Amino acid sequence: MGDRDGSKVNGFLIVVRMAGQGMSDAISSMPKSAYNRYSIDFSDPNTLIRRIDQMRKEREARFEEFRAWRAQEEVRECTFTPAIKENVPKNHGPVVVCGLGRYFELREIARRLESERQEREKKVFLSQCSESDLI
Repeated sequence: MGDRDGSKVNGFLIVVRMAGQGMSDAISSMPKSAYNRYSIDFSDPNTLIRRIDQMRKEREARFEEFRAWRAQEEVRECTFTPAIKENVPKNHGPVVVCGLGRYFELREIARRLESERQEREKKVFLSQCSESDLI
C-alpha cells in the first residue's frame, strides 16, 4: 500500500486526499488494515465505550511502565554502599549515663517544691474562707 491512498507511518494513520474524492470517500475506500488504534467507529456506542476503556488502560499501563523505568534510571545513579562493621563490640557492664543522677535529683526537688506550693495554697485559701462558706 502506498502513500497515495492511506498508510501507517510510525503508528499513525496518514490519509492523503485523492484527486476528485472527498475525505470520507478516501477513508471508506481504504482497506480495514489501514486503520490504526486511533481510528474510532462511532456506529456502535458499546464498541466505542469498550474502545475508550481499552485506550485508557493502555495509556495507564504505558505511564506505569515509564514510571518504573524512570525509577530504575534514578536508582542506577546511586552507587553509595555504606561500610558497616561486621563485629560490633558488646558491652557486658552497666551503661553509665552522665548527668542521670543530677536529673533525678532535680526532678525530686521539683516534686517537693510543687507539693509545698499546694500545701501553702490550701492553707491560704482555707484561712480566707468563713465557716459558712465551708458548709
